[in-house]
Amino acid sequence: TSGGGALPAWIARRLDSIDLNSGRVARFFERLAEADTPGTQRVLERIHDVVTDLGLEHDLLDSLLDDLS
Repeated sequence: TSGGGALPAWIARRLDSIDLNSGRVARFFERLAEADTPGTQRVLERIHDVVTDLGLEHDLLDSLLDDLS
């Protein structure tokens, strides 16, 4: 992410509590991958960049992006 400061603790705790590999968030990622358009690929890539920068667990995103490549 750009900006230069650490996330406030409450935001970091909230993000840590979100499971990116199952549930509604995962279904959203899967729908984007199924659409398989240049736009949805860019969205998935950007989400991947953000969650990687934040150090969040995101195996599903890695797998979906690998399948699209």
